[in-house]
Amino acid sequence: MHPLESQFYETALSEVSNRTMVAALAAKALVEADGDERRAVAKYIQLRVEHLHKEYEASRIAHQAAVEEASKQKNHLHKRALEASSRFERSGQLDEESLQVIVAAAYFDPSLTRVTDRVRGNTLTTLETKESCSRLSYLPTVSRTRSELHRSTHWSSP
Repeated sequence: MHPLESQFYETALSEVSNRTMVAALAAKALVEADGDERRAVAKYIQLRVEHLHKEYEASRIAHQAAVEEASKQKNHLHKRALEASSRFERSGQLDEESLQVIVAAAYFDPSLTRVTDRVRGNTLTTLETKESCSRLSYLPTVSRTRSELHRSTHWSSP
């Protein structure tokens, strides 16, 4: 038995023992067991494990979609930063928005920090970089599901 499946059974059994069952599933189990409470308990555990599997799968799919979206946004940010960096290399000038994009991207690609160093005339600290990224909503935020089994990364668009 897969460890996650074991955890689902433990959760269902704990809900039965603590009388904290999901009401709709408990009612369905009782109906399907024709009112026999012993069979209803077994049916509840089966239904609850199936329900937990579905929740887990939905959460996993949502997590994967969030990771893919974060990757797209990170790549887009990096592309914008490289374009801004290239413009700076050619012209020697950089507008504030382009600088902020480069600073945010430098969080993921430290080689871009050299451009911001040259513009500002000093070395950026990690804290300054993080604060700038955070103001621009470029840094990922992490949220956990109720079961804390999944990590979801969400990115905000600039």
